[in-house]
Amino acid sequence: MIRVVINAESRYPVARRKLRAEVVDFLEGAGVTEASNIEVEINFVGARKMKKLNKEFLNKNEATDVLSFGMEEGEGKKKFIEPKQKFLHLGSVAVCYPRAQEQANERNVMVDEEVGELVKHGLKHLLGIHHD
Repeated sequence: MIRVVINAESRYPVARRKLRAEVVDFLEGAGVTEASNIEVEINFVGARKMKKLNKEFLNKNEATDVLSFGMEEGEGKKKFIEPKQKFLHLGSVAVCYPRAQEQANERNVMVDEEVGELVKHGLKHLLGIHHD
């Protein structure tokens, strides 16, 4: 089973069902199967929160569009799975919803489409696929 946990405040209208399906399709396409018992968390945040996350984890003083936090990153590395857990925690993706809106407007696409692309970008990082 692939479990997708979506956290978004009501001011960020996320098409949760559609996004869950896109995440599952993407992960299955990357070789993750339903039998894997994977959990991934998608968080939608504002520009101020994203700037704070960038400052804290990447020493950047800006709000980027997406960040990924794998479960084995950083000091004091966490284990992917604890003995009594049912799911393998792949990690978390943070999407800056206001940036997604801006970028969707610039690209002349629906916000849901831009959100989907940003989430897929973040998932690639969680799977170890990084920029050139």
